[in-house]
Amino acid sequence: MTTNKSIDSAAAAKLPAVTATPQFMSGPQSTKAATYLVAAALAFVAIGLHVHWAIGATIAAAEAALVFDIVTIAARPKPAPGEGIR
Repeated sequence: MTTNKSIDSAAAAKLPAVTATPQFMSGPQSTKAATYLVAAALAFVAIGLHVHWAIGATIAAAEAALVFDIVTIAARPKPAPGEGIR
């Protein structure tokens, strides 16, 4: 907005200064979040279906979440010596 001159300079001047560093999810965190989102979606879909399907879908969603947890834990980078676990 500043490069194409479409910003309201008066409004932008009233904004507080930002001193923090932006935080983004890491790859394993994104994978874990997506896994739980899919598992939740499967569980909600299963609720709307017949009981027979609901049981199977819920079990499958739980298994998928566990597998992704195991994979993300195994793929976690090891800390450097003396750095410790964060």
